[in-house]
Amino acid sequence: MSIDQISRRYIELAFDIEQHVEGFVDAYFGPPELRQRPPARPPAAIAAAIAALRAEVAASDYPDARRRYLDVQLRGMGATAGRLAGDELSYADEVRACFDIEPTYTPEAVFETANAELEELAPGAGPLAERMGAWRDRFNVPNETARRMIDVIAAEARRRTADLIGLPEGEAVEFSLVSDKPWPATTGTWARPARSSRSTPTCRSAPAACSTWSATRPTPATTPSTRSRRPGSTASAAGASRPSS
Repeated sequence: MSIDQISRRYIELAFDIEQHVEGFVDAYFGPPELRQRPPARPPAAIAAAIAALRAEVAASDYPDARRRYLDVQLRGMGATAGRLAGDELSYADEVRACFDIEPTYTPEAVFETANAELEELAPGAGPLAERMGAWRDRFNVPNETARRMIDVIAAEARRRTADLIGLPEGEAVEFSLVSDKPWPATTGTWARPARSSRSTPTCRSAPAACSTWSATRPTPATTPSTRSRRPGSTASAAGASRPSS
């Protein structure tokens, strides 16, 4: 796979941050050698390299949309590396840098009004938080039941898909129930020795999450990818730049 120097450095910088923030790169499907990084570099050096790459992206001949996208991604990565290096960053500034949104203040009165309405609606007696927790628990699905449901749904989805478009030989989907993860669900793909690829879907089922992988041939990618909440946010592609609380 041929990768230009900007893309290569972008990937390498994401994995440089990964050495300091485990899980920063959620999934990666590019050349395996790019994820093999030397011993962890100081965060300040990573931040400086990200700033230099942002300038190079701005001066590149990339299409406008790609330049804007990479600039937003690198801005979030730079904020993460800067915080690791000890930079002071307000919560609002970190949200702007990492998620490419403008945070707005919500008056406390809005929450007080919502809580008052919930006090009337939530069943039972006692503190509102406990009543809301008990109400949510009513919708939890035991892991054993979730496992059976997933198997039934997956078999039906496979049957319908095969009727419409057919499936490649060796295609497979596996589901795993996992726990103690920061996400409610995830999916990914990995290559088999043969021509097909494999992936694992991950869904939430009380208290565990179910990790699933869907399978077709792997699609080459030149950038790491992570969960993204909205287009253009830095929680996608290079790694999730999370604001501190």
